[in-house]
Amino acid sequence: MVKRALAIVPSTELKKQLIKRIIVQLKEINVGEDFYDETLDVIVQTSAYVLRHYRSHVSTHFDYILVDEAHRAAAHGLRNVLEYYNPQNLLGLTATDRLDQQRLEDIFGSYQINLSLEEAIKQKLIPQIRAFRLQSNIDLSSVRFNGKEFVKSDLQKSVQVPSRDQLVVDLLVKYFSASHSNSHTNESLQTKQGVIFCVDIKHAKRMSALLNQHGVKSASVHGTNRKGLDEYKQGAIQFLCACDLINEGWDAPQTSVIVMARPTMSKVLYTQQLGRGTRNHPDKEALYVIDVVDSYSSALQPWSVHSLFNFGMYHHLAI
Repeated sequence: MVKRALAIVPSTELKKQLIKRIIVQLKEINVGEDFYDETLDVIVQTSAYVLRHYRSHVSTHFDYILVDEAHRAAAHGLRNVLEYYNPQNLLGLTATDRLDQQRLEDIFGSYQINLSLEEAIKQKLIPQIRAFRLQSNIDLSSVRFNGKEFVKSDLQKSVQVPSRDQLVVDLLVKYFSASHSNSHTNESLQTKQGVIFCVDIKHAKRMSALLNQHGVKSASVHGTNRKGLDEYKQGAIQFLCACDLINEGWDAPQTSVIVMARPTMSKVLYTQQLGRGTRNHPDKEALYVIDVVDSYSSALQPWSVHSLFNFGMYHHLAI
């Protein structure tokens, strides 16, 4: 009997990636994106597409359903999809906790394994994480907090300071740029690729331009310009400067440097951004995370590697 599987992913980019990987690794499997192709063993489609078309199949059409970024499954629309279908097996994959009261166990069933970042590192499921703290002199104590996150308009005014950008670029040039090799530069770090998470599009464009001025190939990526994503994966550029585009649903395992240039009070957002670099990859001995540390009020301290791991004091490269 023919077994059919549906993989639901959050973005077109991830759909293309998953199809390519299945073609390479499971050559005997017929895989594609055509929702109505009866010859396919595995259909990979975005959640947006499935939401529009799921009722065109009978509820038992798929024997297996996989949901990537499964923390989204509690959202009203996707939950309706999963309640409609009656697969033999339903699997949800996520590295992101929901902070609301909607339980993923109600959809995917109970589970007993809760793998922490520390345990994942010990089991070598993800690379070691090495932490830098880059101290700036920017005062963010007046940036408002809405109960969940910093007010973005305030961040845009406060964070976009040329001297702050220059601090980031100077550090990257010093440690990670082959074009500026010196006594501080470890040859193994010179070709590392990385992502700089920025406050908004203007910030991403300015940071990218500054890197290019210093001989470090870079591109800004955002909702209206994705060209740099392909260039990055091909190794044509070393750093992506991103704004609200690749926080989730983007996979580039070679990413070895993450720069947190956007302060955030959201643990979910911070861990999602960190997760862009926690894939294992050949010759990737560690993930280097650079937390840009500004001056804040004592009551509001943004997330960092050290707060995530509950370290009481800074340990340079010690995780």
